Amino acid sequence: MYFQLYDPPMINVLKRHADWLELLFDLIFVAAISQVATNLSGNYSAITFLESIPLFFAIWWGWSGHTFYLDRFGTDDILNRVMTLAQMVVVAYLAINVKNALTTTGSGFAISYAVLRFILVAEYIRVGRLIPEARPLTHRYSIGFGIAALIWLSSAFVPAPWRFILWGFALLMDFLTPFTAGDIHTNFPVHPTHLPERFGLFTIIVIGKAIVSIVFAISNVGLGLYTGLIGLMGLVISFTIWWGYFEEAGGAKTRVQERGDQIAKYQLWLYSHFPLLLGIVGTAAD
Repeated sequence: MYFQLYDPPMINVLKRHADWLELLFDLIFVAAISQVATNLSGNYSAITFLESIPLFFAIWWGWSGHTFYLDRFGTDDILNRVMTLAQMVVVAYLAINVKNALTTTGSGFAISYAVLRFILVAEYIRVGRLIPEARPLTHRYSIGFGIAALIWLSSAFVPAPWRFILWGFALLMDFLTPFTAGDIHTNFPVHPTHLPERFGLFTIIVIGKAIVSIVFAISNVGLGLYTGLIGLMGLVISFTIWWGYFEEAGGAKTRVQERGDQIAKYQLWLYSHFPLLLGIVGTAAD
């Protein structure tokens, strides 16, 4: 059971962990990320890497949107499970279209991403109706994310390169909506233990994807002295990333709990996951 929908102040005292549905939700997004990695593997160059950045950001931001929603307002009820399932289905469709999103399947990618954000908007509208004190936050999110979703949907019917320009505007609108909310977040802060754990679990799943890529790459070419050394170094790098990340990640929630003036640093820690995960995926592309 999640707690914040009923009593937001309780987030500073209640110990909360990720549940099984959230972990299942993560896996479908990793499938979409794997498609981005596949694009890089097929033709690894500076151009393909740069092309993968907006696609990766859209996927990561879609995951972050529902994760932040569940952290603040999630409840373990039938409707929440149905809405989460609906988003998983949409992300599966998005994953199918992401491989050629910049060429032949751009319309499918845009439509699926728009539907994903529309579901999130519906969730915030529902919370605003149930919790009057949350309306300043839910109203802002519903409008901002809704406008971005409309831009995504419209882009599906616009030819390239104008489609990609609309994607840029949509992503900017999506990002600025929570980033510029300021004090509106005060009454509904993120959970100091649950959210770092969610980001940590997602990170370790992506690291796991990197390890799987190493094993598959070696199995495809055969194990020898050279490939064995490369595989060993890949595992060492993965282990080093894990070590460095979780040594620091363990202190993030403590800083937020102990000192309110460190919220800005906490937000920086959260948003820095994007370049971190992008780097892991880019490094592990086989």
